[in-house]
Amino acid sequence: MHTIRTIEDLMGVLDDNPVWLEALRSRVLSREVLELPRIVSELSRSSMHRFGQIDQRFDRVDQRFDRVDQRFDQIDQRFDRVDQRMDKFDQRFDRVDQRMERLENDMGVLRGAHARNSAVEYADEITGDLGLEMVRVLRGAEIRTLAKSKGTKDIPANDLRSFGAADLIIEARDGKDETCYVAVEVSFTANGRDTRRAIRNAGFMARFTGRRAYSVVTGLRKDDGIQKAIASGDVYWYQLSPEAFDID
Repeated sequence: MHTIRTIEDLMGVLDDNPVWLEALRSRVLSREVLELPRIVSELSRSSMHRFGQIDQRFDRVDQRFDRVDQRFDQIDQRFDRVDQRMDKFDQRFDRVDQRMERLENDMGVLRGAHARNSAVEYADEITGDLGLEMVRVLRGAEIRTLAKSKGTKDIPANDLRSFGAADLIIEARDGKDETCYVAVEVSFTANGRDTRRAIRNAGFMARFTGRRAYSVVTGLRKDDGIQKAIASGDVYWYQLSPEAFDID
């Protein structure tokens, strides 16, 4: 017989009699509590299985993303090749633009030279429109000699150089049979710069020779900006005909 007076006595009896311990546990604990270890174990196995499935799904997703990354890499490579081709096209177009710019500059020089030659051919008509009689066209050396005359210290050197390269200076006679000069600036399309040069050159001719001088701008076309100077009489406009340039 076992004598039980304290908890320690009860615990000792249960330790010595495992069957009694199990019977006491089943009497004290509910079935749900007793089933907990099994349920937990099953849940653990189920969770591990589900997590394993989830890991497999994530692995497949990762593989798909890897394939997507590979495709994007291929697309990037294709775009890189396209960019390289476009760069080559840009370089070619840049070279074409440079050539076109040089060609336009060359054409501008040729058109300007052609315009000056045409103005010389029509020098008698230019002076005639002013009511003057043409005597001759001054040579470049004569104009540069005038630019080197005394009493020009107050004139900027670049203005004197520009005057020495004047497009056309004509010696003429007026109705009183007095010598005068016509300073002509020639351009395919006459603009404000041409107008200012013509007025300036006429002023220099009057100063250097003591004779009256007229300013003229001539060309195939003119900018609207010079109309005011023409209307005021500061400069005379003579339009060259398209035939002078062989232009229809």
